[in-house]
Amino acid sequence: MGGAEPTTQPPERLSVGTTAVGLIAAVLGCAFLVQGLTPATLDPLTSLVSELEARDQPGSGFFRLTSLLFGLAVVVLAAGLRRRLPPGRAGVAGCWALAVYGLGSVVDALAPLDCAPSADARCRRLEAADPVSWFHQGHTYSGVVGLLAFFASLLLLGRHLAGRPGWRRASLLGRAGFLWFGLYSAGVAAMTVLFTPGLGVAQRLQILVCSCWLAVLSLSPESRPTTPGLYGGRPRLHHVEPGQHGDDER
Repeated sequence: MGGAEPTTQPPERLSVGTTAVGLIAAVLGCAFLVQGLTPATLDPLTSLVSELEARDQPGSGFFRLTSLLFGLAVVVLAAGLRRRLPPGRAGVAGCWALAVYGLGSVVDALAPLDCAPSADARCRRLEAADPVSWFHQGHTYSGVVGLLAFFASLLLLGRHLAGRPGWRRASLLGRAGFLWFGLYSAGVAAMTVLFTPGLGVAQRLQILVCSCWLAVLSLSPESRPTTPGLYGGRPRLHHVEPGQHGDDER
């Protein structure tokens, strides 16, 4: 039938669900903001967020749970976003990169650090001597892979969405973020190696930017088309006054 909606496009309910899950992920990614309401004792000015999940830290179960839920929500967002994006290989690759970023957080939650090196000199010595558990090592590797995947999503989606109606905000943030956020993250990585004072603040700002990216993607495109079947859009109904006729009736 000519008026039937294409089955390849997401229904409106699925599109709304994608937006909701993405916003939930953005909020869960900022769970460190409620540290003061938990038994956690690490100094937010100097500690890494991932250290809140360390097995020897009080309240670590809460942060591992939020990290797990965050990662799963990002994977669901990536799947829903794949159906919302304009077609193209770069868009598909960008969604896969976003999913890998989410999976990295899932691994972080399931393989927490043994201890908090920023606050524990003994933990730093153990890391240097390499007798830490494979959980501790796996957490480090998954964090690196997840961050690299995040950068890939910025680049791929930013370039893919350039010039696409309704995606201007996401495109600008992706392309600019890949460059400037990449430089900033390199500085945070250097601070992490040296455990520089202020590391906690710098990394928390980094995570806030990641959540902003998820929120922007969730709320895009800025204006939904009304063409039937596109992003859950519905055809407009034109009101015809009595006595008026369309061109096809003349």
